[in-house]
Order: sequence, then structure tokens, then C-alpha cells
Amino acid sequence: MQKSNSIKTLGIIILIVAVSIASVFGGYFYAITQTEDEISKLKKQVEALQTTVDRLEAANFELNKTNNQLRNLLIERELEYSALLENYTTLEEEMERLKNESYKLRYEKVEILSIIASWNTWAEQWRLTLDVENSGTCIVILDKVLVNGVEVDSYDDEVPGAGEATTDLKTPYIFYSGKKFTLHVYIDGGPDSWRGVTIGTLVEVKLRTIDGTEYSAETMLI
Repeated sequence: MQKSNSIKTLGIIILIVAVSIASVFGGYFYAITQTEDEISKLKKQVEALQTTVDRLEAANFELNKTNNQLRNLLIERELEYSALLENYTTLEEEMERLKNESYKLRYEKVEILSIIASWNTWAEQWRLTLDVENSGTCIVILDKVLVNGVEVDSYDDEVPGAGEATTDLKTPYIFYSGKKFTLHVYIDGGPDSWRGVTIGTLVEVKLRTIDGTEYSAETMLI
């Protein structure tokens, strides 16, 4: 009877130990399972991060590639700009040279093609008709008209005994290259000598430019 009780007690102890061991192993197994789950999750996170890193590296590679392309393009544009600037400078210098050459080729020349004197009995004045041409290569500005060396505006004051002298030329007159025009000069006088300008008088008409150059023609009053 006593032996039977001892066996029961031993069985209970073994059962308790077995349960304890099972409990401990169960806890370890659960912990291991949880750890494996966490490790699996961490692996997935690492894989996701690696994928993100790979994408970022790919994007960074493309960005660097684009930057290099832009840098090369910028260098090309700078070279093109330098070439254009050099060409522009050369062109500007050439234009300046041509401009200087054109100035050398420019010249002033005014020709009085004809001068004709006629007497107006009713007005008691001589009319001088002049046909004029700008045969030079530049613009000429006519500033004064002179009769026998005297400006028409002061002719009656400076020529004793003479009448007035007038002209239909409005000065300053801009005379373009290649153009022609006709002007008239009117001088008071008569066939007699009472006004100083008579038949047989040699009359010189001068056209003076704004820079002082003079062009003249003469005619005899008949």
C-alpha cells in the first residue's frame, strides 16, 4: 500500500515536471515563433527599403545623367555664344571699316548746269535762272546765295545805288545726292545805269554751303 502511494506520488511529480517542461518549451516555442515573425517582418521592411534605395539610386543616376547632359549642353551653348560674339565683333569691325571706306569715297560736288538772265520790263528787274545738280555722293546743305560776292539779304544795303536782290531758294536747303532743282535770283535794275545793274554787267551768282564751300556761275546781262 505504501509502495503504491509512492508510485502515485512519483507519477504526480513526473506529471508536474512534464507539464512544467512542456510549459517552458511551449513558451520558448511561442517566443521563437514570434521572433521569426518579427524577423520576417523586418526582412520584408529591409527588402522594401532596399527597393526604395534601388529606386533612389536609379533616380540619382538619371539625375546625374541629366545634369551631365545639361552641363555639356551649357558648354556647347557657351562655345556657340563665344563664336557668335567673336563673329559679331569681327562683323562690327568690318562694318566700321566699310563705314570708314564709304566716308573716304564720299565727296561733295554741286554743279550749276546753266545760268540764264532775262529782263522783266514790268517789274524792272533781272531774273537769273539757275539749274543746279548735286552730282556728289553726299548731302549738301545750301545756306546762302550771293550776287557779286554779296548776300542777297543785304544786297541793297551793301551795294550803293542798287536795288534789292532776292531769291526763291529757302535756306537752309537740304540738297540730296543725285537731285536737281531750279532757283531764281531777282535783281533790281534796268537798261539804263540809274540802278547800277545794266545791260553789259557781268553778274556772278554763288551758292554757299553750310560749311563754307562755294559754287559759282557767271552771266552777262544782255
